[in-house]
Amino acid sequence: MPIYEYQCNCGLRFEKKVTAPKRQEPQKCVCGDTATWVMPKGVSISFKPKTEGMGPQNTGVSSWDHNADRVIGEDARKNWATAGERSKQKQDLLRSSPGKTGNDLARNLDGTYRIMGEKERQTSDAATSARQLHYDISRRIKDKTGVDI
Repeated sequence: MPIYEYQCNCGLRFEKKVTAPKRQEPQKCVCGDTATWVMPKGVSISFKPKTEGMGPQNTGVSSWDHNADRVIGEDARKNWATAGERSKQKQDLLRSSPGKTGNDLARNLDGTYRIMGEKERQTSDAATSARQLHYDISRRIKDKTGVDI
């Protein structure tokens, strides 16, 4: 069955599978109003391979799907750019501080990084040891009793 495009008075444009003889009949929009058939401006061919598992979002409304994909893609691009900038900042800081490692870095409130002082590093190491001890004890209790604390 072919897919035809319809335009509603509310502004929504959507696609719907309709038999060819009924394509010009008004179709119901999600707003409750009726939408009219839009004359195609060109030929559009789409190839959709069958996928298994999770696939991309498909609401059946191509403009919504396109906008959702665009927003998700833009957000991912910004997040990767931010991660790249942070990684570069850390590498530059470590290059300028011989003998220091990533474990010596701390993040400032403004998102930049700095090398921790000796006392701060000792406090960080103590907190890491305490977390590891708590994890080990919790794991032993769970292994013996089956209760996750």
